[in-house]
Amino acid sequence: MADVADAAGVSKGAVSHVLNNRAGEIGPETRARILSTMRELGYRPPPSKRVMVRGRCDTLGIVMGCRAAELTKPSYYNMVFESILLQTEARNLNVTLYTGSIFEIDTLDKIRYYCDGRCDGLLLFGTRANSPLPIALAERAVPFVVIGDSAERPGTTCVDVDNADGVRMLIKLLVNLGHKRFAFVIGPEYVTSAQHRHEAFLSIMASSGMTGYSLPVVKEPNDQIMRDWLKSIMSLPLAERPTAILGWNDQAAHLIIDVMTGMGLKVPADVSVVGFDDAWYAIPDKSPRLTTYRQPFSDIGRRAVELCLERFEETIAESYVEVIPGKLIVRQTSGPAPSI
Repeated sequence: MADVADAAGVSKGAVSHVLNNRAGEIGPETRARILSTMRELGYRPPPSKRVMVRGRCDTLGIVMGCRAAELTKPSYYNMVFESILLQTEARNLNVTLYTGSIFEIDTLDKIRYYCDGRCDGLLLFGTRANSPLPIALAERAVPFVVIGDSAERPGTTCVDVDNADGVRMLIKLLVNLGHKRFAFVIGPEYVTSAQHRHEAFLSIMASSGMTGYSLPVVKEPNDQIMRDWLKSIMSLPLAERPTAILGWNDQAAHLIIDVMTGMGLKVPADVSVVGFDDAWYAIPDKSPRLTTYRQPFSDIGRRAVELCLERFEETIAESYVEVIPGKLIVRQTSGPAPSI
């Protein structure tokens, strides 16, 4: 800390204020100079003398975007978390779990916990699209990887499924089955992967000249909004309404199937429905087996650990996004387009 203070021309107290993000005590220009100096010097606050001697503590931190209970039951978080544990155990690394959900707290208020030097790097789970946390960590030269997000941010490393490839593969399957009119049920605007899937859908529709309907972007679409919209587009004349509907994830796809069934439509005879994730845990009882795009959960967890360790060896992390292809899974909910 003394080296940072000397190089930045400030007191050690000023450096401490910036590390702990204490608002109003340090001017913006001084704060920017201290952060810049920290990055240039590769400063990371060590938690103990042992770490100071060895240069690392052999621990990765996981900062949650969900309640900790999500890790104890089948979910996206649980499946990637299992892979992370296998990877860290194989490397004789410890794991520190930061709970409390970064969805619902002021991430900058907690920055002092994430940057106290007890971890060699951090894995961020479920950061919202507008979260200030990745930028704050990059400013402080903390090695970290954002999981399940492929948005490009300065100094940020991300690993995610190839969302665009998944949407392309699903639409290609449906086109080969004779479908020409599609609909897409979107996810929350704060989920970056949901927006990337929606953007891929719109791009394919625009470039191919096919008809594509999509629910207007809302802050957080709920079941009733989606149900009302689905009923409205499926009430269009037969020659206009979609013959295939994509859900941004498997849960959305099962909601679509429920609405279609309630309208007296058969899946896939009257309309094909596909999802994304291959989340077996999201399948309702007695639901047909869903055509979907399988996430490479194990590969995402493995690469997250590898990339975080690579970033630890660097003084300044460059922006890097890695997307991993998934796998098209064809089951019962996709079929030939109905004849009119």
